[in-house]
Amino acid sequence: THNVPTPEPFVILAMPRTGTHYLEELINEHPTVLSNGELLNEYDPNWPGKDRLLRTDRELLELAYLRCP
Repeated sequence: THNVPTPEPFVILAMPRTGTHYLEELINEHPTVLSNGELLNEYDPNWPGKDRLLRTDRELLELAYLRCP
């Protein structure tokens, strides 16, 4: 048997205008790394989960409390 590496997903979080686009370009230069681009672009009208992510911390805590047994 030979070992096949398991993909390890990771997330980079940063403020706007801090070089994240350049960082993404550098990461994409690696042959075994794939970047999906900006996943949390609140200006994209097709941004999935936008409503959930724009809720307040209090709303999110209330939702988490209601979902936990």
